[in-house]
Amino acid sequence: MGVGISGAALGLADGADKQIIDLLLATDLLSRNGLLYDDDDQGEDGHGELDEWERLLRTLANDVYSRINEMGQR
Repeated sequence: MGVGISGAALGLADGADKQIIDLLLATDLLSRNGLLYDDDDQGEDGHGELDEWERLLRTLANDVYSRINEMGQR
């Protein structure tokens, strides 16, 4: 599965090809206390509020997983 321009959301280069399990594991590593991309400015566990960068990362990850889900509808 190619990540397109959403590589940053999964800690990958844009255009990277990975297996779906690798994408899921990358997402898990970027989650803290049940929240995806909740880091503060120092890269420590977040405070439960998302900033604009974290929202963008969530949108990019959603784009990747939406494409995966759409593949299953064929």
